Amino acid sequence: MLAGAVHDDAQHLQAAIESLRGRPDRQECLRLGYTTTSTCTAVQAPISAARRPGCSKASKAKKASRASSRPSRRLSAFYGCPTTVNNVETIATAPAILKRGAAWFAGFGRPRNTGTKIFCISGHVEQPCNVEEEMGIPMRELIERHAGGVRGGWDNLLAVIPGGSSTPCLPATICDKVLMDFDSLVAEKSGLGTAALIVMDKSTDIVRAIARLSQFYKHESCASAPRAARGSAGCGGSWSGWSPATPRSPSSTCCTT
Repeated sequence: MLAGAVHDDAQHLQAAIESLRGRPDRQECLRLGYTTTSTCTAVQAPISAARRPGCSKASKAKKASRASSRPSRRLSAFYGCPTTVNNVETIATAPAILKRGAAWFAGFGRPRNTGTKIFCISGHVEQPCNVEEEMGIPMRELIERHAGGVRGGWDNLLAVIPGGSSTPCLPATICDKVLMDFDSLVAEKSGLGTAALIVMDKSTDIVRAIARLSQFYKHESCASAPRAARGSAGCGGSWSGWSPATPRSPSSTCCTT
């Protein structure tokens, strides 16, 4: 189940599903009496509703807003059938854990932050990428090993948003030593979130960048929960009459945690 905005990605995923139908391992499952069916469904919903309650509602052709209580997905959801909702990363990791054991998976990382994680590295790097790595890898090592480093060198780094656009950004002085796991980033008053790093070099106007993110969340917020409603209204008032294209003085560029 994908957000309707990623139409091209949904088509690629469906094509991949179709290509698996004739694989020998699938035919062996059929011979043993097991049947599986995979489909890709696009859901029209704001990003804030694209979680388990919202996906469950959307699977029943209802508005995909966030729910205050967990619905009974086990009884009736997708096509009116019993439904379990999990993200792709969880499902993709399960076969390796079942094959090699939980102790093998827990051997990655450090206490309270074990296993692997899929990191998305974008922004001002030489080679943007998605990569699976061990939890607790230093941020600098992650960026330099898999994304070719910061554009213009590490000294040109201004800040990094470490866990997706809803997590606070970290200045370069912290990025140099912080580990990419839950506890390390919380200690720096940020978070791992979706593990989607957005790297910004010194050409970035950080205020303009945060303004763009605020406008995005104002548009995408479900505004159904009290905090979401207040936040949406606050974003609208804060940036009224101002555009990310508004010229700013280079001296106004800053970064705070």
